[in-house]
Amino acid sequence: MNRPHTDDQGLMWRGRILHLVHAATTGVHAHHALKICVPIDGELVVGRVSGRVLTRGRGALVVPPHEAHWAGCTGRALTLFLEPEHDVARGLRAEAPGPPHALRWLPGREVDALARWLRHELCALDGAEPPDAIVDEVLARLRLTATEAPPLDRRVTHAQRLLDEAPRHLVPLDALAASVALSPSRLAHLFRAQVGLPVRRYGLWQRLIGGLGALGARSSTLADAAATAGFADQAHFTRTCQRMLGHPPSMVPSRLRVL
Repeated sequence: MNRPHTDDQGLMWRGRILHLVHAATTGVHAHHALKICVPIDGELVVGRVSGRVLTRGRGALVVPPHEAHWAGCTGRALTLFLEPEHDVARGLRAEAPGPPHALRWLPGREVDALARWLRHELCALDGAEPPDAIVDEVLARLRLTATEAPPLDRRVTHAQRLLDEAPRHLVPLDALAASVALSPSRLAHLFRAQVGLPVRRYGLWQRLIGGLGALGARSSTLADAAATAGFADQAHFTRTCQRMLGHPPSMVPSRLRVL
């Protein structure tokens, strides 16, 4: 596992994460977010659980939520995470619903042109405002536009809101179900069908994001961030980060900011 580069940096805001990484490789992982990775210098490489390389080269990578994979870059790369509730993520899911999900590899001159544009725009990562323009430009140039997707069931969005508002304390399924007048089994089925993962795992993802935010917002120690996010201990926080992001929390950039 690579050590974090001193120039790695990251931003978190409104369900979006931007991560600028230098020459790194992850372990096998599967995250709740849609991931888009663009090489700025060098190449990307991606593989599946077996460790076999699927693709290597100057192309952009799109990884759907919950897809187990590993990835690396030989130079600088910009990685964008979008929560599955984002219009683009939901549109892609509507185009190809259900498993098996597919990694998308986007080669071509558009990627090189985007990389050149990004080299001149990276200064925006140091600004006080969220770099929404970078996100919009990446999506537009890769033709990842929002398409109409069926709205989530209001009972599912209510359950999500309860989980999002109390990430430290995983709300029991029975309590969530009672709040939307459904049986626990019915809510569990509906939630997984529409969100893409079980209620408990969704809550764990929100804890992880909260823990990473604590690391960036207050320069917390790993133990403090784990406690803030409601993990049993630092080891639980580390295992969850490794499983969902492919690296331990110690690999999180020291220049991580929450806007």
